[in-house]
This record gives sequence, C-alpha cells and structure tokens, in this order.
Amino acid sequence: MGTVTTAEDGVQEVTIQTPDDYVFVPDTFTVAPGRVRLTVQSTAAQATHNFRFTPGAGVEEIPEEIPLLAAGDTETIEFEVTAPGDHPFECSFHVQLGQIGVMTVRG
Repeated sequence: MGTVTTAEDGVQEVTIQTPDDYVFVPDTFTVAPGRVRLTVQSTAAQATHNFRFTPGAGVEEIPEEIPLLAAGDTETIEFEVTAPGDHPFECSFHVQLGQIGVMTVRG
C-alpha cells in the first residue's frame, strides 16, 4: 500500500513509480475525499508508459490522465474525488500484462 502525505496547501500527495516490468509501485493507495496530487515517475530504462483511471470502472469518472510517460520522465496530475470507493487505474499500453492498480477513497 502506498504512502499518502498532505502538502502544506492541504492537497493529498502520492507518488507512483513505473519500472520496466509492467507494474505500478505502489499499486494500491487510499485517500480521503478531496484534492489529490498524483505524481507518476518512470523508473524504466526503456519502456514508455501512461497513466489513466480505467474508464467506466470507478465509482466516479476521473478524466485527468498522463497520456505518455517516456523512460525517466515524471508527470503530475491533480484532481478532486468525492465518492468513497475504488477507482481502478492502468497503463493502457500494458494493461494486458497486468499494469493495473487501485486508488481507494475512504472517509
């Protein structure tokens, strides 16, 4: 389970890494309702990834995504969550290889 911290501005923050072996590290984390700042850091030497909340799979739609993350790049998105429950996420390039995870909203 990933570590979520709260920034000085009150926004919850979490960082996910994407190595070459088609996983997210961490692949699960829990936040409270409110603003979330999610950073995805590619630790891959070669693979290109992306990040999106799986369309139609969560308790609410989160349209923010990272369409392309080259090896070594880092990108951040910020969004609001209100509904408790699970929000699956994926690298759509590698979902069939198991590069998936879940953000749970609890509170």
